[in-house]
Amino acid sequence: MGTSIRRVSPEGLRDDGRKMLEASRRGESMAGLSTVLLTKSGKLIDVSLTVCPIQDIDGKVIGASLVAHDVTLRKQQEREIERLSRLYAALSRISQATVTLHDRKDLFESICRVLVEVGKLRMAWVGWLDVETLQIVPAGHYGDTTGYLANMKADAGGGPLGQGPPGIAIRGQQNYVCNDFAHDPHTLPWQEAAARAGFRSSASFLIRLDGVICGVISVYAGEVDYFQDKEIGLLEEAAAQISFALVNSVREESRRLAEAELRWKTAFLEAQVDSTLDGILVVDDQGKRILQNRRVSEMWGIPQEISENPDDGAQVAFVTQLTKDPLKFGARVVHLKSHPDEVGRDEIELLEQFVGPLPCGRPADAAHPRCRRQVLVGGQAVVEPGVLGEHPGATPQLVAVDGGVEPEHVGGATVGGEDAVEQP
Repeated sequence: MGTSIRRVSPEGLRDDGRKMLEASRRGESMAGLSTVLLTKSGKLIDVSLTVCPIQDIDGKVIGASLVAHDVTLRKQQEREIERLSRLYAALSRISQATVTLHDRKDLFESICRVLVEVGKLRMAWVGWLDVETLQIVPAGHYGDTTGYLANMKADAGGGPLGQGPPGIAIRGQQNYVCNDFAHDPHTLPWQEAAARAGFRSSASFLIRLDGVICGVISVYAGEVDYFQDKEIGLLEEAAAQISFALVNSVREESRRLAEAELRWKTAFLEAQVDSTLDGILVVDDQGKRILQNRRVSEMWGIPQEISENPDDGAQVAFVTQLTKDPLKFGARVVHLKSHPDEVGRDEIELLEQFVGPLPCGRPADAAHPRCRRQVLVGGQAVVEPGVLGEHPGATPQLVAVDGGVEPEHVGGATVGGEDAVEQP
């Protein structure tokens, strides 16, 4: 009482006191003005001010009445609610990042950015533990505007560089909170740099991979005593989500490597399958085609648009019409599809007009005897009804020949001459 408001106003807020005095001189009253005042002990408190002018009997303003209500507790509660709301929002974003991001560096950078931009912390960084040197190496960060991390060295050993929050957390295998960075003896090597950056409190939370400590996420706030029970609980949950995401990241990387290896093996197998002279068609237990080499199309003369058609029915229909007994062939296909465990060895008779390319892929006059089957009738080469599946060279093939071809033994059959017959 009787003290100028300027004397109890902090240096940075003295303009507020001057404005209140000017308003009272004009005869104006002010109520519910929120500001900060200094107590006798030098402590800052939040207050709600009511200012009224004091007038003499002539209505002249001769002073001002100021009533201050201490609202520090209410303001602290409001600020805590705001902090928790921001941290809840940040935790939700972190949860999304752990699901969508599988690259470790991208995940760490994203989480640090969310903690700063949404959680309104001053800085956040992920320190990865080098198990050989015990150094804690930054693996992702956000909010470092003063180069704090560039000049910072920390480890998990017992020396001076292991006494900061990250090192104490890893070495002690529990989270560590420092609510007064400037006066904590453990933070002495980093206090000067932290003061320049505006860091007044800090906390480090453990990150685990399959239960083994592999690093920490460290966060910094611009006020003393920032990290209370609820804030700590939310940040512990964020660290747990990071640990969970790391497990998924390792699994995802293992899956990608396995898929890459499978693709290589599949490509190698397909190259081998395509280079063989045998026609190979593989179907699954539902009868759906999963692998067919080029030789199958060549043997049966299947057009590309049919062989590449995902509808297997189109290819079955095409092949069926090439056989002498389509009904028998179709029934056999249906039977084999419905009995996937059955092993069959079938001979298929084809129509005489079916002509496929040489299995060896060379011109007819240069083909090896095993790559053709022919019969000479009246001096003209015509297609002999062939047998598929029994002999390597059993594909029916029209080959241009000169008159008088010597009989040849092809895949178990003697061909050439009008009376050529298949040998058992």
